Amino acid sequence: MRPVNASVHLRRIIISAMFLSLALILRTYLRVDLYMFGGSGMRLSVHGIFSTMPSILFGPVYGGIVSGLTDFLGFLMRPAGAYLPMLTVTAVAAGFLRGCLWLFLRNKNAMVMRYCLGAVAAVVLFVGGYNMFAFRADGVRDFYSFSEESGIVRHVYTHTTEGINADGLNYYRISEYTSIERRNDVGNITWHMEGVRTIIYTPVATPPRRIDADASYVNITGMRLISRMAIVRSFATLGQANVLGEFIMFTTGAMIGSGALVLLLLALDFVLRKFLLKDNFRTMALALSMMIPAILVSTANTWILRETTMTAWQVLPFYVVWLPRVLQSIGTTTINVYFVAVLINVCESQPTMRALMAKVM
Repeated sequence: MRPVNASVHLRRIIISAMFLSLALILRTYLRVDLYMFGGSGMRLSVHGIFSTMPSILFGPVYGGIVSGLTDFLGFLMRPAGAYLPMLTVTAVAAGFLRGCLWLFLRNKNAMVMRYCLGAVAAVVLFVGGYNMFAFRADGVRDFYSFSEESGIVRHVYTHTTEGINADGLNYYRISEYTSIERRNDVGNITWHMEGVRTIIYTPVATPPRRIDADASYVNITGMRLISRMAIVRSFATLGQANVLGEFIMFTTGAMIGSGALVLLLLALDFVLRKFLLKDNFRTMALALSMMIPAILVSTANTWILRETTMTAWQVLPFYVVWLPRVLQSIGTTTINVYFVAVLINVCESQPTMRALMAKVM
């Protein structure tokens, strides 16, 4: 690490303040808030182009400070709901992580990174496809779909109890089964349970379904590993069907979508490099440096909002609110990457800026 004098620090601070000002203007006046599930769930803006620049030009410390100030001052200039300090913390973490990743990746071989990223995407795509096949073959998707009319799930129950709860608000129906089993198309049993007790509540509104059972009664012998993991994860909990559906979504659709999206971004990177940009823009290193923090922060912010101000989201599976937010982050970041690449090229063409950037390492 080379020593940096006060003059260099001052110039970096001034330039970072300029980027901060541009980011605040865009965040305040050129943004679109999208409402989802009862609240402002997403924000469309390109202010990230300028809040990212200090991370890339001057390192993680400048990047973290500018990103945090962009979130905090942006809220003061145009509030949207209650202020959540944790969102500012994640913004600081994103700026810091961007700077660290850029310092680590910027001199790596771009073609090697593309091959590695493509290989990881192909593996994720394959695993997601295999999981989909395994869940379908083992009948996991229908595990909580108890339908006596289907002919697939057979119920043998001892008795059913119905009545009104003591609170007078819920009508309940309790069914106790001696056994439940599912057979595949050729008649073989794919799973079997015994001693199952289900409870269905019917309040004034359409009720959630709750199933109570003992995991020790589930026969998962012969199932594939991912199927066993799904059932064990969801069993002996409230709202098992939702838990199982969430696990299936993350291990199938989310994985397939993620792998396909990465391959699509690699194809886009190839087209842009071939016809518009050159390798000296280091778009692959820049894309990874910006995309990884964007996904992590979008995931963390979704959880924070879900547990604090967006309580309506709690009745939904996590992936339902997470998926559109993370896709929006990926799309916005993809656009930002190529604007940032152009700005980096402009900065590197200026001797003064090049000298400030060179002293980051």
